[in-house]
Amino acid sequence: MSHIATTDFLVRLKGLYPDSRRATLHSRWYLLAAVAFSAGNIPEVVPIIFEFVLKELEAQKSRSKDDTHAVRLLLARRMRDCIFRAGMLNGYARTINSLVALSEVTPDDLRDTETLRNTNQAIQQYAEDGRELFQSMYTDDATRVQDLLDTIHPDMGWFSNTVAYGMVYGGSNVLSQVEVSLIMAVVNTVMDTPQQAGWHFKNAMSGGVSLEEVEAARSLAMEAVSKCDIVLRRTK
Repeated sequence: MSHIATTDFLVRLKGLYPDSRRATLHSRWYLLAAVAFSAGNIPEVVPIIFEFVLKELEAQKSRSKDDTHAVRLLLARRMRDCIFRAGMLNGYARTINSLVALSEVTPDDLRDTETLRNTNQAIQQYAEDGRELFQSMYTDDATRVQDLLDTIHPDMGWFSNTVAYGMVYGGSNVLSQVEVSLIMAVVNTVMDTPQQAGWHFKNAMSGGVSLEEVEAARSLAMEAVSKCDIVLRRTK
């Protein structure tokens, strides 16, 4: 799939995003690009994005050897975890395929052998953590959206709080809250579910993301839609 994700194309995606002042590691464009192509069912693009950003990091010679490894490892974790979290929306088959593709190019020293999440934490605590994250993301809309989920199927409301927000969207600290909101918004855009995309773009702005960045994230998602030959029927 190198003909889709050429270097010129990735440079253009990066240029769409208004976060050039952020350090390479904490830029958001590559996270959003990775989940967009994962959701678009072209997992082969994910490792190309990873290697592109990894080369950028390795070209920055100002760090010590130990610091360089720590930064490279955090990049790998951010890539893995953004795809994992997006799986709640685009389905785990696509997430597995994307993680397999990413794993095939990940150096041994950047792999994890233990979970990022606490597997010993009580499920009741995850439920509480999920409620807190949900409230923090949705702010004034939290009660309305939670009531909707509880009404359409009580199990959906419970699952959303406990598993989705408690364990998956939360549960690790390698991504910020607004990064998770943007990831969810981009995945929903690619999946042609504009109502949910709107929720999460609004949540990102409530968390401090500018309108300029939201528009850039939406543009990046639409670039992926075009490359993946997806026909949007509901998104305007």
